[in-house]
Amino acid sequence: FHVDPHFGGDQALAELSKALHENGMKLILDISINHTGTQHRWFNKDGVYFDKSTGAYNNPDAPERKYYFFKEGTNEYKAWANVPTLPTLNYTSQTLREVVYRAQDSVLRKWLKPPYSIDGWRFDVADVFARNDEIQLAHEVWPEIRKAIKEENPQAYLLAEDWGDCAGYLQGSEWDSPMNYFGCERPIRQFMGLPDEFLQRTPALAAVQYQLTAPELVGRISEHLAKLPWVIAQNQFNLLDSHDVSRFHLYPQSDWERYRGAVLLQFLLVGAPSIYYGDEAEIGGWITSIEGCRLPMPWDKDIEHTKAYRLYHTLAHLKQESDALVNGGMKFIYAQGRVAALARFDEREALIAVVSSDSSEQTVELPLGSIGAVLPPEGKDLFGALLQAEMVNERTAVMTIPAKKAYLLRCPLR
Repeated sequence: FHVDPHFGGDQALAELSKALHENGMKLILDISINHTGTQHRWFNKDGVYFDKSTGAYNNPDAPERKYYFFKEGTNEYKAWANVPTLPTLNYTSQTLREVVYRAQDSVLRKWLKPPYSIDGWRFDVADVFARNDEIQLAHEVWPEIRKAIKEENPQAYLLAEDWGDCAGYLQGSEWDSPMNYFGCERPIRQFMGLPDEFLQRTPALAAVQYQLTAPELVGRISEHLAKLPWVIAQNQFNLLDSHDVSRFHLYPQSDWERYRGAVLLQFLLVGAPSIYYGDEAEIGGWITSIEGCRLPMPWDKDIEHTKAYRLYHTLAHLKQESDALVNGGMKFIYAQGRVAALARFDEREALIAVVSSDSSEQTVELPLGSIGAVLPPEGKDLFGALLQAEMVNERTAVMTIPAKKAYLLRCPLR
């Protein structure tokens, strides 16, 4: 296995990894071990890059034939999502398991070793990996993969693509985290008035436009986190945007305050917030096709003076500085109508995101006493916005929130 020479070859990856680590950064590579392409050497359907004597498709006696699902006596094969250019790998083959993760020079182990020393793997379409009709091997193979990865680097991050409820993979023996669409991106977007892009794939569901209420938001997030060990919850890969969804800020129903509120919720959830490249630059694009979220980074733009950059800059530093955001407890202290208040707290302070997706002004009673907190004495939120709020007793603050407004309170404890 090698890096394509068009990308600089193996040496370029080694140099990149070294430079990143010297600057306190991590490197995670993306891979699909669920399928290959038809032009891959193992399959080699059309003989574009390799002689047709090589590979599974044209040579029934090739050792790679057992790497795939072929109908006996034919060249009919199983493909991921019925995409004919993406033949599915068959993990009943012990030899395939050796090549992918067991052997010392297997693809997953090689890049974890020096001089590449990557810090983890992101697995494409992990939700369907090793799950093929009556052959269901996922919960047999994933623990083996985890064992191989952690043997090379116990701190390596095992990140998996899954859009749904995947708690069965998150009990400590398989994944460290999914791309957390289910417990972060999907409910937060739908609470803020955007469509659930996973449901948009089904025409009947796409026709039903529905905005979550605050209790429904809390229910959806809690449904995910309640099933996880806390140490796994702390590793959740919390995202709002990705290469597979149209960018939040490009939707016509989005505006700055809605986007800002969504980001506050993202950063206060337990786990690791993921900023999709370009969001901090307020990158352009479109929502009519997936290519609209994959434009080149606008390096010629004055990125550091955008509102989004300043928002992310503040929250990223806060995430590093505040132990309440790293190790503190998490609780939704208010959820009524379309107003939610999410708190992170420890024995020193509480950080509370108060987020409204309502189109009108709302006055709410926040039970700050439930976490031992009081309002910020300066009467402002962390970004300097004046608060229309007062403590009406030792436990309760009454707060007026303009339409679609969001605040981040840094509260002392009593």
